[in-house]
Amino acid sequence: MTANVLIVDDEAAITGFLKELIEEDGYRVATAADARSARAALAAGTPDIVLLDAVLPDGHGHALCQDIRADRATRHVPVIMMSACSRPVDVEKGLALGADAYLGKPFSASQLMTTVTRLLERGARGTERAAG
Repeated sequence: MTANVLIVDDEAAITGFLKELIEEDGYRVATAADARSARAALAAGTPDIVLLDAVLPDGHGHALCQDIRADRATRHVPVIMMSACSRPVDVEKGLALGADAYLGKPFSASQLMTTVTRLLERGARGTERAAG
């Protein structure tokens, strides 16, 4: 089964790069440029993983991450938070609010794909969500 990935980022160049990279590995990708569009995408169908920018034009990705965790339909979905803000305090905040992983921008393509694969495999094994 092919995994469905939701990319939430307001930078078109980043979204385009991530979409191409992830599709090359055989995943299906949907994108959203803001929290409102992401919420609509989540309501339309639950993805297998979410790549979430921490700073969006209509609010922080942190709030969206919390909403994903609070919703019964999506609380099991792994979330990878991405941000140029990658001080230890930023990473700790993202993980504390429910992200499964936190990647500081810029990150390598291999780092992203390793993280995506690891989280999808963990989900397939039915293990508990854990930050890190």
